[in-house]
Amino acid sequence: GGSRAVHHVLNVGDALEISEPRNLFKLDESQAATSVLLAGGIGITPIHAMAQRLQALGQPWHLFYCVRSRRRAAFLDELQQLEANSQGQGRLDVLIEDEMNGARMNMDAALAPYKNQGSHFYCCGPAGMLQAYKQACADLPDQQVHFEYFAAAPVTAADQGEDSAFTVHLARTGGSIEVPAGRSILECLLDQGIRVDFSCRGGICGSCETKVLSGTPEH
Repeated sequence: GGSRAVHHVLNVGDALEISEPRNLFKLDESQAATSVLLAGGIGITPIHAMAQRLQALGQPWHLFYCVRSRRRAAFLDELQQLEANSQGQGRLDVLIEDEMNGARMNMDAALAPYKNQGSHFYCCGPAGMLQAYKQACADLPDQQVHFEYFAAAPVTAADQGEDSAFTVHLARTGGSIEVPAGRSILECLLDQGIRVDFSCRGGICGSCETKVLSGTPEH
C-alpha cells in the first residue's frame, strides 16, 4: 500500500502526482443547530477534526465518544480541553465500556433531543455502532445523516444476486471490456492498461467512483 511505497520506493527529491482531497464524510458548515458527533474507538479521528472545525466556526457541537477502556481513548486530553475552551458551545460525553459493566450506548436516547432541531448527525465507528446509529436515524432525512465505515459492509449471497459476466462500454475511449464473473470492473480495466483512480479496493474510499451513462448497475 501507500505506506510501503513511501518507505521502500520513494527517495528525496522524487516528484509525486496527487489529486485534490476527496471527502465522502463532509461536515455541513451551513447549519446553525447543534452538530451531533458520534465516535467509536479509532473512529474519533475524523470526528475530532469535525469538533475542532465547529469550534473554530463558533457552532455548537455535542460529541459522544465510545471506547473500550480509558487507556485506549485517543485524543481524550485534547477533547476535554476543547470542551473546556468552548464557552458552553461544546459538550463531550465519554462512554467507557470497562466502566459501564459492559453496557452500550443508548443511541435512541442520545439522539432524541436533537431530532426536532434540524441537527446534522455524524458517526464513525465499528459496524455494530453504525447499525444502531442508522436505525436510530431512520426517521430523519438522508441529508442530515452522515457516517463512515471502517470497512465495506459484508456482501451476502442475497445481496449479490447472480454473479455473471457483463460488458462495460467506455464512452471516452470508445472501447469495451468484458468483465467475467468473480472479477471487478476495476481489475479488468487495470489488466487492459487503462489508467483509473483507485485506492482501497475494498469499496469504501470512493476513489474509483465513476459516472454511469446508461444502464442500471447491479451492486
